[in-house]
Amino acid sequence: MHPQTPYLREWKKNNPEKVKKYSHTYNQKHADTILSYNRKRKRGILLSPDEATAQFIKQGCKCGMPLCGATEPGGVGTWHADHNPITHKFRSLLCARCNLHLGIYEKHKSKFESYLENNG
Repeated sequence: MHPQTPYLREWKKNNPEKVKKYSHTYNQKHADTILSYNRKRKRGILLSPDEATAQFIKQGCKCGMPLCGATEPGGVGTWHADHNPITHKFRSLLCARCNLHLGIYEKHKSKFESYLENNG
């Protein structure tokens, strides 16, 4: 959270109903984003900016997927914090493409393996 100016602190103190109304409207408008953020925060998946930077440097400033090595995140322009969907343990930062494909593979692993086994 950013530090508030003395003026803003004073305004909030003097206008509690307006603050309450604004907060309620904001929370309704951004409910999905807030819920997603809170779930990730509770599971320990979110990285601080410093942690993300350190992890990115540790990965050699590229996608954490050994088969990829992309130096740009792709997609909407952010790296994805990959995690184990069962333990929620952070694994690495992935580009958008690897994050999408790994998610599909994890969800349908047995189908992929069956296909490869039967069509190899």
